[in-house]
Amino acid sequence: MNKKPMTILVVEDEENARVLYQDCLQDAGYQVLLSENGLEALAELRDEKVDLMITDLKMPNMNALEMLPLVRKDHPQLPIIVVSAYYRTLQDDFQARGYNIQAFFNKPVTIAVLLDKVKELVGAAPKPPKTK
Repeated sequence: MNKKPMTILVVEDEENARVLYQDCLQDAGYQVLLSENGLEALAELRDEKVDLMITDLKMPNMNALEMLPLVRKDHPQLPIIVVSAYYRTLQDDFQARGYNIQAFFNKPVTIAVLLDKVKELVGAAPKPPKTK
């Protein structure tokens, strides 16, 4: 019996970063959902079961500081990774607000390090079935 791959929601307004995360995560065996901002992410979370979220901080329409309290209200145990050029100045603020962020990474993030953290938080993606 095949195990369903873990689903990761990537919330990132920069298209190049979104595509990079998507490609790397899918290559590692994860299912990936994409959102360009917090509003889209909240809609995805209403419609889909998500196992982990990776989010940027500064985005149009709704940034992470506006989005995360709403995410935590309905998904208090969802593992969240923040990847941003601004994380150093906001890391203490996130922790003080009780957002329960599992990891902070500075952009540009090393993909291998990000994948290691994803595996630590949700486990390795299931191996595809062997073909004969």
